[in-house]
Amino acid sequence: MRPRALIDLANYCLGFAVNLGHARIQVSDIEKGVTAFSADLVSDIGYEISDVFPEAENVLYAFIGEPQTLSSGALMNILERSSMPASKIDEIVRVLLWYGVLGLKRSDGSVTYIYNVNYEMPILIGIIRKLEPDGLVYLINPAFAPGLQLQGERN
Repeated sequence: MRPRALIDLANYCLGFAVNLGHARIQVSDIEKGVTAFSADLVSDIGYEISDVFPEAENVLYAFIGEPQTLSSGALMNILERSSMPASKIDEIVRVLLWYGVLGLKRSDGSVTYIYNVNYEMPILIGIIRKLEPDGLVYLINPAFAPGLQLQGERN
């Protein structure tokens, strides 16, 4: 999502390799690094969201154990069950889209996140409007999958 994220992820993996005495980064170091990176990403993005939208302070934790792919209705149910004010749910979804937590699954199977449209929210909203008639499907960014213990696909 952010250019620095790749460097951070590599440092997590390297840190596990060094701490475990490995001469080279091993697959197990990468797995541990990805999980640690994801957990920190959940925390860091959670803080950023709460700074700009205090009502959504712990919104990311509502997704723990949920499927990575969510219909619009499933997303709304998760947010309603998480004690988010009903009047704020549409705004919360926009915040989650803005921070790259959620992406939109396109009819060809590809996923579009805010950074794929150069942070142009009007473009993302336009895509939503085009997809709504056929059933809007969201995908939680795979970077959050280990940190939120998501079910389902990891692409």
